[in-house]
Amino acid sequence: VSTQSTGNGRPSMSWLLDLPIDLVLVRHGQSEGNLYKDMCEDGVRERLHARHTSQFRLTDLGRAQALRAGKLVQEKVGTVDKMYCSEYTRAVETAGHMSLVGGVHTEFLIRELDSGMQRGVAHPLAEFTEATRPLARWWVRKSSGSGESMADLCQRLQMFLQELCYSSAGMRVLIVCHGQVIRAFKALLEGVQKPNYDQLMDEEIPNCVIRWYTRRESVGEVRSRMVSMTQFVLKDVEDIERTDTESESTTVMINYTTLTAKELCERAEQIPQLINNSDLVAEKRAAEGEPNSKKRKTTEQVRVRPHAHTLLRRASGGLAARQ
Repeated sequence: VSTQSTGNGRPSMSWLLDLPIDLVLVRHGQSEGNLYKDMCEDGVRERLHARHTSQFRLTDLGRAQALRAGKLVQEKVGTVDKMYCSEYTRAVETAGHMSLVGGVHTEFLIRELDSGMQRGVAHPLAEFTEATRPLARWWVRKSSGSGESMADLCQRLQMFLQELCYSSAGMRVLIVCHGQVIRAFKALLEGVQKPNYDQLMDEEIPNCVIRWYTRRESVGEVRSRMVSMTQFVLKDVEDIERTDTESESTTVMINYTTLTAKELCERAEQIPQLINNSDLVAEKRAAEGEPNSKKRKTTEQVRVRPHAHTLLRRASGGLAARQ
């Protein structure tokens, strides 16, 4: 199925129809950055302050997780046609230790969400109330605008998916990436809508989790869009001694929903309306009623001014006559 164009020259959503048949997402193993939040302030973790997040390495546990994930992919998914990994070091190292057969393309479009400058910068959600914070988590850019929002990340991943439509349509593709990237992929591939954004942001994405999206509904039957997602989570993922592939798996069917006109209105009406046309009319009437007293004052001032100027001229004339 070819990608069609809309009247303004931009590709329509038909690009979704040209996606790979199987898209397997793997989060990187435990990294130095994952340890940071659990370590003491002003301790060993301070070493990371001199390093950009793109250079964070895997820990020993992270390398062990990557090895297990590679075995699990071979066991559950099998061979793939193409492999990609984020250019961030922790993803590159994970892909390496997975030891899968074939070459891996590094790709900057699937890097982790850019959090911008964080130290010394106010929290980006500080100005929002509890009621507005859930949506702000999705739309507001990190670190007072110096980073990306989740919406920005989704747009970036759309570019990557569009590239896959051109280069990998109908193939089996594996991607080693990051937690927020996997959330954004879910939003795009499963059609997550606004009421569920906050729930998506809170969704746990363990290290080396595997999410296998497929367009295969049954043997020999391939749908135009993703029909299901199977997730594999390594058992005792934080046990550095384990080398087996034992995992817990869950499969969810993907249902793409559209809203009727009534449902659209109902969704909008869930948000209390704060101002309306009647408020503007009331303000205008109030403003038109106030100036009566102001107009009288202005008229009086106009009357006084000529009198004051006359007195001034007379005084000036009298002074000149005396001189």
